[in-house]
Amino acid sequence: DIYNEEQELNGLKAALAHEQAQLTDEVTELDEALANSDELKKEKERLEEVIESLKTKIAESKNLLTDLEQVLQQAVLMYKKAKATLVSEHAAGKDGLLSLSQVHVSTQID
Repeated sequence: DIYNEEQELNGLKAALAHEQAQLTDEVTELDEALANSDELKKEKERLEEVIESLKTKIAESKNLLTDLEQVLQQAVLMYKKAKATLVSEHAAGKDGLLSLSQVHVSTQID
């Protein structure tokens, strides 16, 4: 009877050792998975920061583009006004005002 009890105890000890080894392996795998999860979370946060930065830069670029478009419109209007003034002054025969072709010719001669 004691022999059977010892055999059963030895079987239980072997089963316990096997279960402990398996538990150790599973804990190691869990630790690795948690470490990978932490790394993925950090990478996700970094990517989210990059996305927000890009969104900010896009918004700033759009604002700059809008500003440039307004400046271009003003420059075109100023050009048209200057051209109209030059033509009207030239047509009115103002003294000392040269036409563009006269300026071009005089600079070629010099």
